[in-house]
Amino acid sequence: MDSLSFFAMTYSRQSVAERAGRHPEKLQSIIEENLDFAESMLIKLMASKNERVQEKAVEFYLRTKGRYRDYVERSENSVLIKKSESLTKEEILKEIERIEGILNNSKKTP
Repeated sequence: MDSLSFFAMTYSRQSVAERAGRHPEKLQSIIEENLDFAESMLIKLMASKNERVQEKAVEFYLRTKGRYRDYVERSENSVLIKKSESLTKEEILKEIERIEGILNNSKKTP
């Protein structure tokens, strides 16, 4: 076990933060080890006998690691508006609010 990992288990958060600040290379090494571990667990989940678990793991892997092959989620929003001359001022304002809501929700989606 890395000394910084042991330190994290036995000391306060502030002490750990101070030590990590003095040894950023050790902190980065621990982060990389944790990522390696998480990736190995994800690979095990992709081979799961539970089809639902397997499906979710594969989907996650493709969304994150398969981007360069165009495995990405895209949010497509279509907006249908009546001709502006047939809308009242109140209807136009409501439509603007509706479109702004769609745009705000699409910004929150990763």
